[in-house]
Amino acid sequence: MVAAWQEWGPGQPDEIWSALHLENTGAGPSVSVTVFSLGTYGDLRNAVDRLADRVGASASSVLLRRRSYQESMELYADCTSFADDRCGLPGGTPGRSPEGALSRETYAARSDFYDRPLDDAGIGILLDRTRAARGGSASIALTALGGAVNRVAPTATAFVHRRSRVLAQYLASWHPDRSDGTAVRQWLTATHQALRPHASGAAYQNYTDPGLTDWRRAYYGDAAPRLSRLKRRYDPDRVFTYPQAL
Repeated sequence: MVAAWQEWGPGQPDEIWSALHLENTGAGPSVSVTVFSLGTYGDLRNAVDRLADRVGASASSVLLRRRSYQESMELYADCTSFADDRCGLPGGTPGRSPEGALSRETYAARSDFYDRPLDDAGIGILLDRTRAARGGSASIALTALGGAVNRVAPTATAFVHRRSRVLAQYLASWHPDRSDGTAVRQWLTATHQALRPHASGAAYQNYTDPGLTDWRRAYYGDAAPRLSRLKRRYDPDRVFTYPQAL
């Protein structure tokens, strides 16, 4: 599935976006692909069929539904409506307690960008790290780039990662009333380190990573000097700041 999707996902037309999720919640690893399309139902079905053909017997189920834009966004946030108190929790994990109140989830994340498909060794590491998760909920989300995203010049905006094929997010979550999360946070660090040789060295600035030392280069690349000048111009008193602020 991983080998097939990483060739398929970034190569889809602008109307189709997808992400691959590897997850281990303690019951063993699982893999799934989520696909959204703003095009026709037929074009989406044909595209998904091509992916399923590549995967073969490993594609245990394929489900396609027509939904409104709002329904699609709610579904991806694990909600049934915007009034649902589960909306927007990290990792797509339902957050409703048995009494119906919102329960909190603690999580940490790290990220990578892949400029080329993972080779067999890289895929092996990805799967081994998913199997190795302990002590909470661990997941790896691979988001397809390419298309309209990559047709913009890298330094034209604050998002400079315009030549990458895939954005990877490694996510560890745990319930603070049951665990301090030590084991799953150790998994997060080890997973990030294991996959770094296969990544570009860049990181996604919206997945803030306090452990990054060269965060300025990782987040902003060659755009960092220009963005720093803009910061000084529009926020000279640093009203908006945090430890990794330009």
